[in-house]
Amino acid sequence: MTAPPTRLATPADFAAILRTWQEVGWVEWEGDRRGLETLIGASHTHVADLHGGAEGACMVQDGTLLHEDTELPIAVVGSISVSRVARRRGLGAALCAAGVAERAAAGSAVAFLGTFDQGFYDRLGFGSGPYVHEWTLDPADLRVDVPDRAPIRLGPQDSERMHRNRLARFRAHGAVSVMHAGVTRSEAAQTRRGFGLGYAAPSGELTHHVWMEANGEHGPYRAHWLAWRTPGELHELLGLIRSLGDQIHAVTVQDPAGIQLQDLINRPMHGYRTRKGGDYWQRPFSVAWWQARILDLPRCVAALRCPGPALRFGLELHDPLTTWLPEGSSWRGLDGGWTVELGEQSHATPGLARGLPVLRAGVAEFSRFWLGALSARALSATARFEAPESLLADLDRRVRLPSPHVDWEL
Repeated sequence: MTAPPTRLATPADFAAILRTWQEVGWVEWEGDRRGLETLIGASHTHVADLHGGAEGACMVQDGTLLHEDTELPIAVVGSISVSRVARRRGLGAALCAAGVAERAAAGSAVAFLGTFDQGFYDRLGFGSGPYVHEWTLDPADLRVDVPDRAPIRLGPQDSERMHRNRLARFRAHGAVSVMHAGVTRSEAAQTRRGFGLGYAAPSGELTHHVWMEANGEHGPYRAHWLAWRTPGELHELLGLIRSLGDQIHAVTVQDPAGIQLQDLINRPMHGYRTRKGGDYWQRPFSVAWWQARILDLPRCVAALRCPGPALRFGLELHDPLTTWLPEGSSWRGLDGGWTVELGEQSHATPGLARGLPVLRAGVAEFSRFWLGALSARALSATARFEAPESLLADLDRRVRLPSPHVDWEL
């Protein structure tokens, strides 16, 4: 399919983008409209025209990724919307390609997005991250102490402080941060019945906080994010959630990076069995809801630190995004042959060197391996990741990464 033309949005496009958001069900109250207006100001927005006006929009924000100890600039595809009159015409894919290519040309090394389902973004070279685990739990069952000191109340008017605290939070491998404060302001505005609880330093700067969404007299509530720097601060935030347990019977909380909330829940299996099917069912839930793809292969490979003798191999990459790139794009994707060396200093250079074992992979699959979402052997069993068995074994021996934890709702 020929990619439909796209262009950068102008202020005159706001009404059309708002109409599209209303049609896809993203604007249901005034907070959603304010959130959209704020998000546009925090984004690089592309639109696609049909019948003389914008009928699709893609908003991309600048962010960072922590890949082990290396900070990489990334593009976060915050939203893609297509109106009712423009479905099944390739606008969504073309808009995503245009937004990603523009940020790749500006220096982004990786692109991230939250996916509505598996499949659509695969055709643009995006690969799924690992399962993200969350618990719907009875806060009274948390095995943490309720804090002695009272928290401060936070609302959308505190979004600037909350954003700075989110950027300063503890981050593990795979952590994503979206840089523009308008993103947190937009999320806070769109959280119906949203509220925050936290603690601040004498200067007024937040040290740790939780942002939540209320629902009914007894819940379930949802914790959209927790920002903390030390285990003590995390326990204090969980203690605040526990303090709600005299009235709220269920709160949904995502596992923090490297932590299993099940370790901090009294009798989790008992709660799962006895409340099964009810409004306050205590249960775990896992899904791979985010996807990512490499944009700058040399820069991403350079972030890998692999002990032992250097491992050299050829890499034949298939990049399906090239089909959707707009004419005149200075970034042309990653399709083609590369020579990769993994070691204490890792490199990727264009062109296939002779005499090396070759890995044939899609960009999506290689991105998943590079992030640590899946091993080489696992990818070879289920995806486009083909290499001699000896090379697969060498890749898994040399690339040993913790599971990536994005820790940001994309």
